[in-house]
Amino acid sequence: MGKLIPDYKRIYNDIIVKEFPEKKDSCQRLLQKESLSVVDIMELNEKIFGTPDREAFAASQRHRSFRKKDILKILDYQKKINSTISSLPLTLN
Repeated sequence: MGKLIPDYKRIYNDIIVKEFPEKKDSCQRLLQKESLSVVDIMELNEKIFGTPDREAFAASQRHRSFRKKDILKILDYQKKINSTISSLPLTLN
């Protein structure tokens, strides 16, 4: 049996409709994608809830795991902006 993946598009759409309808336009581009990557989900989260402080973010990400394609996308982004992994707003451990 395959791994069940949450329907993030539906989850975030419901959050926007019920709690943050004023943010619908700024999130529309992401919500119209066929599927959301981890980077898309993080961007949606930031657009809706704002940027968390570093400590709160680290605590919420402690047990997160990433698929190989998402890790590669994050590493490509890191190269693109010429950054180190510790300066990115996420952790991969």
